[in-house]
Amino acid sequence: MWGDLRGWIVSGIIVAAMGLLLVLSILPQGITPPTKTLTLAMQPAVIPADPGRVMPAPAKECDAAENYRQAIEEYQSHEQRYDNWTKKIVEARDARPPAVQMLADAKDCAKMGLFSKSPNDLTVYDERGKLQAINEVGTMCNRIALVYAAESNTAAEANDQAKATASAQEARRYAEASFNLGRHLYEERLVFEEWSDGITLMIDATAALRRLEKDKAVTDAMDSFMVDNTEFRRGKVVRLWEVMSGIGEADKKKYAGDIFDVALHSPERMWRVEAILKLGRYKYSAATRGDQFGSKKAVAKLAADPGTDPVIHAAADAANGLTVEQFRTIK
Repeated sequence: MWGDLRGWIVSGIIVAAMGLLLVLSILPQGITPPTKTLTLAMQPAVIPADPGRVMPAPAKECDAAENYRQAIEEYQSHEQRYDNWTKKIVEARDARPPAVQMLADAKDCAKMGLFSKSPNDLTVYDERGKLQAINEVGTMCNRIALVYAAESNTAAEANDQAKATASAQEARRYAEASFNLGRHLYEERLVFEEWSDGITLMIDATAALRRLEKDKAVTDAMDSFMVDNTEFRRGKVVRLWEVMSGIGEADKKKYAGDIFDVALHSPERMWRVEAILKLGRYKYSAATRGDQFGSKKAVAKLAADPGTDPVIHAAADAANGLTVEQFRTIK
């Protein structure tokens, strides 16, 4: 009798243990603890060399966004024409592309709210066409500046001072327009791509402005701006972006907890947006059930909060609404 009882007890314990294991396999695990090593994402995304080293911030009381929106519309409406001008930049200089002129006309505006008023243009999982368009216009603007700068230097060598001065003025106007577009994108920085494009435009425009300068103190300041910011972006930022953007399967499990931490607590809005978009992908790709379940819960809660920052809310909406079919098409 007692042998049978002991057998029943042992059997009961085994059944209970198996049941517990089954329940645990069904219920989501906890979220992966953060490594706390993504420190760069937990602080403002400020470049080490301030744009003021190159030129003072524009001070005119106007918002460049309207000009930039018109430039985007103009570029997208005539994209083939602009592509052709890209291949023939001297021809573009002579044609005075309307989108480039719109940038030049807004170069002194102190404010710019281009995407912050329509964050859905950037908080997406597919191509950001408007950002790409304004970046192309800014790049063309700076290339035209380089043509004028070369003409100015050639004219100066030929002792044609009038042409040298006139070309230098045009070169400076276009380079400053490109630089301040970059400054505005960098300062607005809803997403990493906008931040990175802004820095690139500023560095490239600085190179154009440098060709017009003779003062060594000024050229030294320009050189340090280009070098310091280029090295900063190529260093720790590159590694951070690999983790944030999802490059590398090994990062998926190791840094999952950090992505939650950044999405919920980072003081830098740009990194919060990128982390929230990453959580949207984690709904289907996280390495553990807990992280998948936690991602769904986190983005749903952010999307349901009408009082949050509109940019954060837009990112959460995109992440919450990402379907598995859409996820499969993400490059």
